[in-house]
Amino acid sequence: MNKWFAAHIVMYVEFKTESQTTFPVWENIVLINANSDDEAFGKAERKGLESEGDDGGSFEWEGLPARWVFAGVRKLTLCKNSEERPGDGTEITYIQMRVRSKNSLKSMPSYTTLPTGISILMLMQEWSCICQMGKRIFSIGKPLRISLTRVS
Repeated sequence: MNKWFAAHIVMYVEFKTESQTTFPVWENIVLINANSDDEAFGKAERKGLESEGDDGGSFEWEGLPARWVFAGVRKLTLCKNSEERPGDGTEITYIQMRVRSKNSLKSMPSYTTLPTGISILMLMQEWSCICQMGKRIFSIGKPLRISLTRVS
């Protein structure tokens, strides 16, 4: 029976002709319909590989010729009620966080509460588990810096 998965596909920008000191990274979350974890993981990898490229030579980043590169599938999550087609309000993925106190929950920034032009840096650690080839592989994440900026 088919199930719905959320695949976290990581892509980055690589310059074609210049060296880089930083790499812009995207984590695209894509819905995958598959019979098993292995099939879903394979579909996610294929989707990432298909997304590589330079848009026929026209893609630029910061005015320089560049290309998208598939970095890997960071996380594969079985959607809640996975046998039903996802719809309005379906939980498709999640991020687990830990805060130091209950009061810090009140001060957690969200995009809607940021004043215009203000940047906030959050540190977050995520633990993920993916299934590949019938084996569970646990990946303990390093702290992840997230910068939220509200521009308008």
